[in-house]
Amino acid sequence: MNRPDRSALHALLSAVVDGTASQEQADELGRLLQSDPDARRFYVRYIDMHAALTGGHLPRATMTMRRRRTPWVAMVASLFAAVAASLLVAVFVVPTMNRGAGDDRAMSPRIASVSAAPAGYVATIASASADAILDGKAVVPGARLTPGAFHLTAGGVAIRFDGGARILLDGTSRFAIHSRREMKIDEGTFVFHGDQTCESIEIVTPHSVFKNIGTQYAAVIDSQREEVHVAEGAVRRTTGDAPESEQHELIEAGVGRRYDLEDATGESVPLNGALVSRSLEGNSPDSSNRHADVWDDFHGDTAQIGGLKSGIGWIGPWESRRGGLHVSSPGLSGKGSAAVIHDGAASVESRSSAHRRLQAPIDLSTDGIWYLRFLVRRGPAPPRDEHLALVVLRMRGLTTQEEIDRSALIQIGLRRHDGVFLRVADALSSVSLPQTPGQEYAVVAKIVAGRSQPDQVLLSVMAAERLPGSTEPAEWSVVSEEVNSDFRFEKVSLEFSSRGQIAVGDLCIGPTWSSVAQPLER
Repeated sequence: MNRPDRSALHALLSAVVDGTASQEQADELGRLLQSDPDARRFYVRYIDMHAALTGGHLPRATMTMRRRRTPWVAMVASLFAAVAASLLVAVFVVPTMNRGAGDDRAMSPRIASVSAAPAGYVATIASASADAILDGKAVVPGARLTPGAFHLTAGGVAIRFDGGARILLDGTSRFAIHSRREMKIDEGTFVFHGDQTCESIEIVTPHSVFKNIGTQYAAVIDSQREEVHVAEGAVRRTTGDAPESEQHELIEAGVGRRYDLEDATGESVPLNGALVSRSLEGNSPDSSNRHADVWDDFHGDTAQIGGLKSGIGWIGPWESRRGGLHVSSPGLSGKGSAAVIHDGAASVESRSSAHRRLQAPIDLSTDGIWYLRFLVRRGPAPPRDEHLALVVLRMRGLTTQEEIDRSALIQIGLRRHDGVFLRVADALSSVSLPQTPGQEYAVVAKIVAGRSQPDQVLLSVMAAERLPGSTEPAEWSVVSEEVNSDFRFEKVSLEFSSRGQIAVGDLCIGPTWSSVAQPLER
């Protein structure tokens, strides 16, 4: 959605919530919401912001002019129905569009029933101080969080909710995450960071409920008092145990408020700028010195992938029964690099593959995080060709039929000119992401596993030159569904199906984003 469209949408929404919109404006808004997914997201956030700051009540102007203007509630309801209808169309159309051709069935991801995990991830530990202790354990940045209760006894952690908002908790804090939009803080100091692109977060304390959007504010919570400092946006504080006794207060930017809970009184205090601007940026443990545990630059004494012994973290050489893959230098990361080349145009066989065993398996039955990265370059996609490149994690000892029956694999794939997909067990996720022929891309998969938590994979695709020195993204290109499994992956496969040319290089697996974001040591 471009800037003029965004401005027009903002004006239409303002007219709707103010009760001044004509039927023509409502119809125009409905058409815009049905045709533009960005407009639908903006609409939901705008209505959410309005509800957050008004408590969901109609503005007085709307109520007094209800008889001669389009009712706000009815209009929003009709528009919501339009949005829901468009989403239903997407649900039924997208799976059909993602089906591959029948003759590529063996190499294409199979869509089957999904065994989704009951408890969903809702947030990520974005960063943590070196001394942070959460629930008696050292904090691992990048760890995913499901709803539950937590106790921070030392240091600080920054939590990024999947809706985009971030909250920093410092010192001794007791809190519980209820969902991606609600949490409870019983005691502690927190700093909330959000903007208009984030979902609002409702923060419940023993005596108050704070609702916000597009806000940066801080609070100190204990059994005797609550202190709130708002730097940007606005915060609505609600008190009272029942709807009829609720009291609402809107705290605006630049204001500090202190509440004595025993006397039920509040007073204005100077804004504590140092408190509200606190951040963990630059204070996280430096993980840049942690290197990849597994890497392969494909340098060796043979021009064929079969029999190649290169890199570290592997058992035995690469195996390639079909052949058809060769190693070429320079590869995808400049002078001194090498890459595996599939050239379907120069071969009678359009499919090729290679496989290698890992020294240390990726075990989804344990608590762990792994980052898998590779570079890829694909030439122009031939007409009516899948132009498929796959990196696959597999179990050893399974026949092809057993692997299919158990869906015991993780597939990371690029297909045609714009397809990116991710398959975890039986859960398939895909996105349209146009890719320039001949451009080098970095593909990074974050694999999250838990002994008692669901498994999930998050995938990022970016231009290769952007990877060195980058940080873990707040938004991923593809996020898989959560599944429960105990798979133990001991083998990596490179698979190709194309009449064109595809190159893969600089494959590595590490414990952190930074461990796979740096160039391989040659």
